[in-house]
Amino acid sequence: MTEYEFDLSRRKVLGAIGAVGAASAGAGLGTSALFSDQESFEDNQLVAGELDLKVDWEEHYSFPQIYDLPDPADGLDVTRTPPDDTAGYVPLPDPANPLVWVVAGDLDAYMSNTAIESYPDTDGDGSQDPFGATTNEVTVGDVCTDGADLSQDLDPTVEGALRTRNADTYDEEAEAYNPLIDLDDVKPGDFGELTLSFHLCDNPGYIWLQGQPIAVSEGGITDPEADSSDAGASDESLSLVDGDTVGDMLGSDVELLDEIQTVWWYDDGDNVLGRGSEEAAGGKVDLAFIHDRSGSMDNEASFLQTNITSVATQLQNSNVDAAFGLVPYESNSDGTDGDITEVVTDITTDATQLDFSFTIGGGTENASEAIEFALDNLTFRPDAKKILVVITDEDDDGSPAERTAALNRVDQENACLLAVSPNTTGSDELKTMSEQVQCGDWINITDGLSQQIINELVGFVTTVGGEEVIYRGSLRDSLTALSSGKGIPLDGDQSTPFDEIAGSETAPERDCYQPLTTNYLGFAWWLPTSVGNEVQSDSVSFDLGFYTEQCRHNDGSGQQTA
Repeated sequence: MTEYEFDLSRRKVLGAIGAVGAASAGAGLGTSALFSDQESFEDNQLVAGELDLKVDWEEHYSFPQIYDLPDPADGLDVTRTPPDDTAGYVPLPDPANPLVWVVAGDLDAYMSNTAIESYPDTDGDGSQDPFGATTNEVTVGDVCTDGADLSQDLDPTVEGALRTRNADTYDEEAEAYNPLIDLDDVKPGDFGELTLSFHLCDNPGYIWLQGQPIAVSEGGITDPEADSSDAGASDESLSLVDGDTVGDMLGSDVELLDEIQTVWWYDDGDNVLGRGSEEAAGGKVDLAFIHDRSGSMDNEASFLQTNITSVATQLQNSNVDAAFGLVPYESNSDGTDGDITEVVTDITTDATQLDFSFTIGGGTENASEAIEFALDNLTFRPDAKKILVVITDEDDDGSPAERTAALNRVDQENACLLAVSPNTTGSDELKTMSEQVQCGDWINITDGLSQQIINELVGFVTTVGGEEVIYRGSLRDSLTALSSGKGIPLDGDQSTPFDEIAGSETAPERDCYQPLTTNYLGFAWWLPTSVGNEVQSDSVSFDLGFYTEQCRHNDGSGQQTA
């Protein structure tokens, strides 16, 4: 086998990719079944155990008419513009970036109408049928018997096939099966969703989500694309088959990689990114920005001021009644704490009222004191969820006692703590503090605030108490994360505060997956309506897969060589 930059030889590849059109995206699916260390004595024989990973899925597409299927919105309450009253509507595909709003009572029908394929599917309606049951006189065994793990499982024409057979899954003219995501002529405003269900049979294991681009191409520069100010100058066409590397493709100028947006999350099996309780999402949220006012954070204050209206709009479109407050914080250089920690803007529903003209200071930063100060001095709405967003490029200069008191207050107030801070460890780091509260999360500030951080912030607010988002970003960023190292390490227990992107594979918070359990992973993609001619004729082909290793005698770091 040819050695590529991202080694696929350690797993079974279920699908290669190939899709072209005005803008297109494709994906394949792979699994791994290796490294078992369970041993048992039977009749005085030493028998090696097994580590086997099985997969099944259901896929949705917002424009199934491309396969001569009916308009999925016919007869349903579905709108592409934000309703005047969004209560009772479910935003899709991502609550932080909705393209349609479906009234809750019509959601099941809409999801059924947009289902284009699944495994197992015994009646060809695109919706998944249960394992261990007889449907339409077809009996499907349990998932460890009939779950997918071989290339032939993608072929809907073989005897006993369990994959949907339609124009999405099989090319009649070429007499060949298609990969999981295989869409032609994708247009701005289109979106899709794929829920992968995975199951370990026999033994516990660590699991990684993997992926890589297979081919990227401009497909030629059309006249409209050439006229677009957002189009790149080159007409690139790169692929693994032609000897190009994953790095070459991810470093290309193909605009579709940046324009297609994605989100990954731990799903509960309903194929929809859940937003959490009505208190946190679809209800009132008071967002308190606790902003480090030291000189090194001046650019961040300016960036937030420029983008705060966008934050408010995204939250409104996601059915969140949001209000905002601003508390700059710092300790004086003379050591007197709190003198210039103040409320410059009390809680208001008008985000444009936030006053970012506060004085930039110097000295140390006591974030613990600022957290308690905000809880004591901001006028929070009594029926709103409090979310404290601490933005800093430093650690907390408060004492251990002050940190303990601040974190206890966050929990006592049933508030959430979102730290936008450096990726450093230690008891005085905001990242660590966010892991020690009942509702907390962390975003890496890296080189300063960015649109990616804004998107993650909105995503946290819209899904507080809901399903955990693993990653949100462009297809280029998503594939970069999936193809780095061994891929994205998944956590077998989402109640622990493990960070799949920035955390260590060996972190004690990362847990193994147990055998004979059903686990769901959601993946949504969309091409925003704001995208224009720069993506005309672009195509991107990519591969997806899972990789598993035994838990026993393994700290989660996995094999060190490919």
